[in-house]
Amino acid sequence: MIKSLIVDIIQEYDKKREDSQRKLKMRKEKLYQEIPELALIENKMREIGLEVVKAVQSHPEQVEQLTAKLKEKSIDLQMERAEILASHGYPVDYLELKFSCNFCQDKGFIGTKRCKCFEQRLIDKAYVQSNLHNLLEKENFDTFHIDYYADKEQEGQEESPRKNMENILLGCINYAKDFENHNKNLFFYGSPGLGKTFLSHAIAKELLQKGKIVLYQTSSDLIDFIRKNKFDQNNNQENTLLERIYLSDLLIIDDLGTENLTEFAKMELFNIINKRLLTGKKMVISTNLSLRELQEKYPNRFTSRILGHFQLYKFYGEDIRIKRKNIL
Repeated sequence: MIKSLIVDIIQEYDKKREDSQRKLKMRKEKLYQEIPELALIENKMREIGLEVVKAVQSHPEQVEQLTAKLKEKSIDLQMERAEILASHGYPVDYLELKFSCNFCQDKGFIGTKRCKCFEQRLIDKAYVQSNLHNLLEKENFDTFHIDYYADKEQEGQEESPRKNMENILLGCINYAKDFENHNKNLFFYGSPGLGKTFLSHAIAKELLQKGKIVLYQTSSDLIDFIRKNKFDQNNNQENTLLERIYLSDLLIIDDLGTENLTEFAKMELFNIINKRLLTGKKMVISTNLSLRELQEKYPNRFTSRILGHFQLYKFYGEDIRIKRKNIL
């Protein structure tokens, strides 16, 4: 799937260069009418270029000497052009191509290596396609506050909510940090308002900044999309979202259990999780259900995939959204 993004970006660079050429042509046409001497200089520079080609073909043994002389002539003409432009109030580079990136000259590549501007564009596109680009500035590891979690142990729990969350937070940070070096999936479960979605977003941001392809969908939206894609003949949505469901580096399924759990939904959720497990594509799934509720609600073959192939993190404590409101 990342290949389709790369192709899109390469096409963007092609269009950039075409636009730059078109704008340069317009500047030249305008300026050559205003200052005819500049047109004469360009013709002379073009003739020098042809002379270089002829010298290489006709006198290969004298190439260095001939090209050195021609280069000197070319520099003199460039200096003359710069003086004319400056005297008429134009920048000396007014008749040169303008690039948004001077390192790759809007090619996207330096040799065979992607330029930094290309990598940044890839990250930007990944953000847009993740469904998270409006949230990640607010919900990330830097803005996560452990102080909202009580330091007092709860009945039936071995650790305090704060200590438990410290362990979960460290696990999530390491998950994102070492993403390329493991094949782990995460399953967050517990009561609402304890940071499950927040930490999913935080993981997503770290990976998007690395140029990974991340797709975030609530369980209900995911099933609705697949249903429309399969049964609505008039649905014009692109297949790229369906592709991302199966091929993204990370799929985040939020609010498992909120979807209308028909037989169709059960089958499609199983197919998504099973296919991604078989292809080694990673997932983060969150739910407000307990493990017992999960097993009661979903078929055994689905829950066995979760319990057998996901690292389980139980969230417990007081609803931090309520605590945050009270503090504010």
